[in-house]
Amino acid sequence: MFGYMGFGMQSYVHKRKPKKPFVKHGSVPSFTPLTEDRREFKLKSHKPENSIESGLIKLLFILLIAFISVIFCLRFNHYQKNLNTMVEHSNRIENTNAFSFLMNSGIDRLAIGNTEGAFSEFSLAHQIDRNNEELNQLLIETLSVLCSENRDYCEKLEIHLEELN
Repeated sequence: MFGYMGFGMQSYVHKRKPKKPFVKHGSVPSFTPLTEDRREFKLKSHKPENSIESGLIKLLFILLIAFISVIFCLRFNHYQKNLNTMVEHSNRIENTNAFSFLMNSGIDRLAIGNTEGAFSEFSLAHQIDRNNEELNQLLIETLSVLCSENRDYCEKLEIHLEELN
């Protein structure tokens, strides 16, 4: 019944022997020299206990890395192929839009009577699509009108006619 309303604790406290002040106990040496140990240690060759198992683990790890690398390369090639087809498709659409714009602009300029502007539009459209028959016909007609006004366009007309043949 220690600690119950102080009963029993008092006897424990009074039975202890008090410490004597200013008593010097055993002295602790300030310096102890180290003993010299003359043992020689020889390096032993390290032979793993589970050399077959560790070799298999290393082989599996290398195969796993190679497998993951192959998968990433295949996925990258697939991505690159899709990207190239998308870029080609968008370029084709842009070229079609630009060609139709240049054709319409050239026809409008011909209607106004601006034959030099129509020639510049048709020549730009000709760079996009060289096989369009309507464009080639309009270009020949425009060059023949310009040739009657200016002799420099006659050479361009001859070059264009040679390309068609």
